Amino acid sequence: IHVLVVTRGARSNSPLAAERVGETLRASLLADYLMISEDFPDGHVVCNTELVALMDRYLRELDPHLVITHYPQPVGEGHQDHLAVSNAVMNSVRRNQRVKWCLFAEPPTHTGRFDPNLFVDSTEVLELKKKAVALHISAQSKAYMVLDGVETRARWWALQSYVEGFQSKAFEAFQVAKGIVE
Repeated sequence: IHVLVVTRGARSNSPLAAERVGETLRASLLADYLMISEDFPDGHVVCNTELVALMDRYLRELDPHLVITHYPQPVGEGHQDHLAVSNAVMNSVRRNQRVKWCLFAEPPTHTGRFDPNLFVDSTEVLELKKKAVALHISAQSKAYMVLDGVETRARWWALQSYVEGFQSKAFEAFQVAKGIVE
């Protein structure tokens, strides 16, 4: 698993903003994924040829079959950098024949537009996810980073999945942006 961090979060309102990359690195070590860090200007990421070329390069180098990106919330509902990254990822993914699946992750805040159509059982990793989220001390003032909320969302998506035994399960919700079954 590789996670691409496009900015360092330097313009965050948190006095601990400088810790963002370190927090993400510690979470990557805990959850056993490789973090890749770029240094685009926080708050000013634009979906342009530079960003799309970066996505193209990582898709070539990493050769993933599955890519997960931000749900493309319009500016005013979500973060402008997340929207730019999502658009660049989709631009690259649609042209890359090796990528069979691209999923939009659940956005941190909801305005009613996110309509998941893929649910993944995350029961076995829920506690690990909560530990990884807890490492992001600079973002703990955000409602979606509250650990009880992380679990509540996971239990809610289990309920929405209608699987047997949903009462004791946790799920992640995604919206399929590209899906090829061969």
